[in-house]
Amino acid sequence: SRFRSWEEAIDLLIYRNAPLQELCELGSEFLENPVFIHDDWFIIIGMSHNALPLMHPDSDTTPRKVFVPKSYTESFKHDSDYTQTYSYPDAQLWRNPDGTPATLYVNLWDGSHYCGRLLINELQTALKPSQAQTAVYLAEFVLMILRRDARESRHSYRDFEETFVDLANRQEVSQGDLGTVLDILGWRENDDYICMRVRNQDS
Repeated sequence: SRFRSWEEAIDLLIYRNAPLQELCELGSEFLENPVFIHDDWFIIIGMSHNALPLMHPDSDTTPRKVFVPKSYTESFKHDSDYTQTYSYPDAQLWRNPDGTPATLYVNLWDGSHYCGRLLINELQTALKPSQAQTAVYLAEFVLMILRRDARESRHSYRDFEETFVDLANRQEVSQGDLGTVLDILGWRENDDYICMRVRNQDS
């Protein structure tokens, strides 16, 4: 009965085109733990209110973009155990070596495209084995909202391409945006770069 009520609440949320933030709040209420979602650039695109004290997210100078802390992402870059987690199609449990709360996660794959990850932190109550399937179910709705937002061009935080275009046109760009792009790609500001534009050849 409890699961059915939650399912109906999700259906209503999808019907009224609610944002990912509301889905995270609904997931957190049901799972009794913080829920958040990051995209393939480690930008947090949805987070229940009780996840904020745990994440301490980094913010750049553009308020609409909030990133998973660099201290987390830097430690993951060269961790073979972590990089292996991208290949898992179902829900998995990640136990942090430093003893911080465990995380139940689901990779968000839309076909062959990696969209990010749904995560549930074991902060308030112990994670249960049955919640793995619940997390997979919730991830299906996350993908549904991501597809909808992509169609409606509502992902205004995805402006990295615009940053490159502005640089190529010698326009001023946000230093926060530029620094974030360089950090994620592992580039340095004083490196030598070659810019090119690729387009389809007319048949």
